[in-house]
Formats: sequence, C-alpha cells, structure tokens
Amino acid sequence: MGVRTALLMVMAGTMLFSAPPSAETRSVVSPGAVKPLLLAQTKKPVVYRPPLRGAPTRRVGGATRGDREWDLILSVLAPEETGLTTRTSPDLYWYLSKADSRPAVFALIRDDWIEPVVELNLGARTPGGMGKVALADAKVRLEPGVLYEWSIALVTDSEARSKDVVSSAILMRREPNAELRRDLDGADLAGKAALYAGAGYWYDAIDALSAGIDRGADVAAARSIRADLLEQVGLDDAANFDRAR
Repeated sequence: MGVRTALLMVMAGTMLFSAPPSAETRSVVSPGAVKPLLLAQTKKPVVYRPPLRGAPTRRVGGATRGDREWDLILSVLAPEETGLTTRTSPDLYWYLSKADSRPAVFALIRDDWIEPVVELNLGARTPGGMGKVALADAKVRLEPGVLYEWSIALVTDSEARSKDVVSSAILMRREPNAELRRDLDGADLAGKAALYAGAGYWYDAIDALSAGIDRGADVAAARSIRADLLEQVGLDDAANFDRAR
C-alpha cells in the first residue's frame, strides 16, 4: 500500500467516525423566540444608581390607619431623591394597596412656580393596584434641568384638601449622553431597564418594564425586575404587589 493510499484511508476513517456536532453548535433558534429569552434568562441584577448626590429628597408616601394597622398604602413609584427621565412627556406610575371610594387627583408643580402646571381628576373611584398618568395625554412637556414635584392625592373632602391622602416625588428631565443612546439602540426590554437604571434614569427604567407588562411581553420576568427596583428604593408594598401577581 502506498503512502498516498494510506493517507486517504485515514482521512476517510476520520470523516466516518467523527462525533456529530454538539447540540450547541447545531441548534437553531427562531427569530421570534429570541427576545422573550433575553428577558426571561437575564442573570445580571438591574441596579438603580441615583445620579444626583445632594439633590432634594422629598418623596412622600400616603397611608390611612385602621383600628389595628395601616390598611391603605398610596405610593408614587419614585426614588426618595430626585428621579430623572430622558423624555419630554414621560409616563408616571403609582401604587394603591386596595380600591378606594375617594377620587384621585394628579398634580404637577414646577419648582419655581406657585400654581400647578397641570391638575387632573383621575376618576370618581380609585381602583387598587398600579396606576399610570401619561403626561403626553395632558399635553405637558417638561423642560430640561427644571425640578418638578408630582403627586397623587385621594381627596377626602374637596373643601378641606389638608385631609387628602397624598404621595409625591421630585422629577427632572435630562438629556441622555451619546453613549447611552447608542447602547439603548437595539436593546431588549431588560437591557433597556438595566441601562436606564444604571444611568440614573429611574422613570424611564420603570416605564420600560411597565409598558412591557401592559403589552404582555414576558410579564412574569418584567414584574420580577420591577419589584427588584422598587425594593431598592424602599417601596416594599408595591414590590410585594408585583411579586404576588
């Protein structure tokens, strides 16, 4: 047998007895299955990093006391310090522990104005759970670098507003830098939430997750991530609501 013939036989044997490709190398994932997996399999925690050290700390929570315990919790979904948004007209979210017969009123006050920028009646009866106010629907546009206080109030007596149950927080619009805009381009739901939270844009992180929940986009994972963020800023009751869903 010549050398050339022997080499050909060895090569043929190698081809015949080589192991088949591994499942990892031969698996094919359909395009439609990719995005939910990116969110459901997210391993990195989504961490909120407050961007404004020394900024005003004015988050206020509302509650009413029953005979033995706090029986109603009203919380705007906001950090204790000033929270940021990139958006001109962001969506703002709040939590009520149970339905209440009192009407809810939303107000937005610019820090250097006396009168509210806008005040909205949200309904004669307020359902429990998560609520949303869309500033775009009210045709409200935030100016960059300006502090705004926003609040949700349950009105007990329209003639004596000091009796309101109120929760409020501070909001400021800030333009994102070029790096954040680039990273956000093409990011999935969890990726956007992580990028916004890491850069200090609290309201955009919460909105990304909340909008995903409303659309039915991997709801369980989105609720879990939102609950993690809420716990990081001390909103345990709202976080527990998400974890129980």
